[in-house]
Amino acid sequence: MGEAARRTGSRELHECRGHIAPPPTQCRDEPHNSSRCAVDPTKDHDLSHTEALTQSKSINFRVYALASSLFKGATQYYTPRFGIGLPEMRVLSNLDSEGPLAAYQVVALTVMDKGLVSRVLAALKRRRLVTSSAPKTDPRRRTWRLTRTGQGLVDRLRPEWRRREAILQACLSASERILLLEFLERLFVASEKLRDEEAVAASQIAASNPTSRPMTVPD
Repeated sequence: MGEAARRTGSRELHECRGHIAPPPTQCRDEPHNSSRCAVDPTKDHDLSHTEALTQSKSINFRVYALASSLFKGATQYYTPRFGIGLPEMRVLSNLDSEGPLAAYQVVALTVMDKGLVSRVLAALKRRRLVTSSAPKTDPRRRTWRLTRTGQGLVDRLRPEWRRREAILQACLSASERILLLEFLERLFVASEKLRDEEAVAASQIAASNPTSRPMTVPD
């Protein structure tokens, strides 16, 4: 399993039903038939610039659609049964496997915004699912851990995570799951690299034009 999958705890995979044609080498009717889907080495499979751009957009769309589907599905299933959503489950899962953790460590492991992590921890603390402590000599070194009630909830959730994940991944063979995790890890690393590079560029632009303000989108 890739490092990104471990950082985000339990990740459920689901088929994306987007209205975009599959890549040229993808077999439509028999996705697991390697002989039917094999690339013909005698043909030139170099993509034109337009085709490559279209395929790139298709991959991005499918990743976004998959993430949206997983989020909606998890919210629909877990909220009425357990009273929590996907962000709360990510935090609980990582505190269970890696805790106690500082807030910045939760941010890194869940790949969630620090503001969202702060709100989730506060909400979980109000429900007495997590607790925190800090040395008197340095209150900033606060760490978070599951309470007994929180541990009990995680113990109830874990079989459901595994059951739903098995159902969602049933359309993939074992080798395909390994490949998919590798591909997702590559895309994640590339995305983080691009994000860092663009953050530097954005800072330079802001420094050269301090009157400019970024457009914000409401939550």
